[in-house]
Order: sequence, then structure tokens, then C-alpha cells
Amino acid sequence: MTTAGLAPGERLSVGVDLAGSAAGFGVASPRATINVTTIYVEDAPVASRDVGNGVGVRIQFGQMDIVNGSRVDASNIGAVLWGEVNPDQRIRLNIDNSTLQSGRGAAIRVNAAADNTCDITVANGAQLIGGDGNLLLVGRDIGLVNTRTDVNVDDARLAGNITFEPTNAPTAKTANLSVAYKW
Repeated sequence: MTTAGLAPGERLSVGVDLAGSAAGFGVASPRATINVTTIYVEDAPVASRDVGNGVGVRIQFGQMDIVNGSRVDASNIGAVLWGEVNPDQRIRLNIDNSTLQSGRGAAIRVNAAADNTCDITVANGAQLIGGDGNLLLVGRDIGLVNTRTDVNVDDARLAGNITFEPTNAPTAKTANLSVAYKW
């Protein structure tokens, strides 16, 4: 998505967005797969919030799979896990043999707006590239929420920070990291 494809007053610039409708209707646990695809997202002309501007994928609930050599390249944040209230209370992001890259923010940002568990898997040669040096940045949107972030890494290429913002995530329960090496 380039700025040429957006209206001059556009405030939102997200490549793939798993979100509910304004009325709150929709699938309780949606799933999207990005398969052998390249997604490029630039900033909106009139940006409002960074979690909706220049974002490759945004998941408010459900599951997103980025697989089979896909590439998500965003000018701001690669993926935002912006936990909304959902029956499953889980948000899942799987990056398998693909690349997730951000221009100036974290590759993945957990930005909780409600109590949720975020399951992130990076596997099979997947690459995360954070424009600000953060592969994962855990924070919160508004209010007090309890968030758990589980990250599983299996045979992936990672170099960068995993950051827990204490001022922005004072009630975040845990951030668990599991790494599997292949020799």
C-alpha cells in the first residue's frame, strides 16, 4: 500500500487488519494467511496513531500466519498485536520461512487494550527486522490490562532487542521466550 493508493485525508494505513466492525460484529476468532506474498505499507498522509499508521499487519483478535517466503515490509511497525476483548482471549502470530520488517518501529509490537495471551512463533528461517532495533516491544494501549506474551523461536534468524516497557506495561504478566536450536 503506497500513499498513491490512499485518499489525501486518510488516517489509517494497515496492510492486513484482523479487526471487528464498529458495531462489534464479525467472526469471533478470525484467521488470515499471507502465503507467498509481499506486502509493502507506507505511512498514511494524515497519520493519527502509530498503531494504525504504516503497519504491515494488525491483529486485534484471531490468528495471522505469514508463510512460505512471504515478506511484510512496513514503514512503521511490522506487526501490531493490539489485543481487544475477544472470547478466545488469544492472539496468534506465526511467521514461518518469511520476513517481517519495520522501517522505524519494532518488528512486532504487543499493544494490549484488553486481557489477552499473545502467542508468537518465528520458525524455519524466518527473519524479524526492527527499524528501531526491537524485534519485540511489549506495552499497553490504555488502562490496566493483564497480558501474557509467549514467543517460540525455532530455527530463525534474529538479531535485536526484546523490550518490555515497564511504564507502558505495568500489569503485563510475563514474557516467555522459548528457543530451539538446530545443529
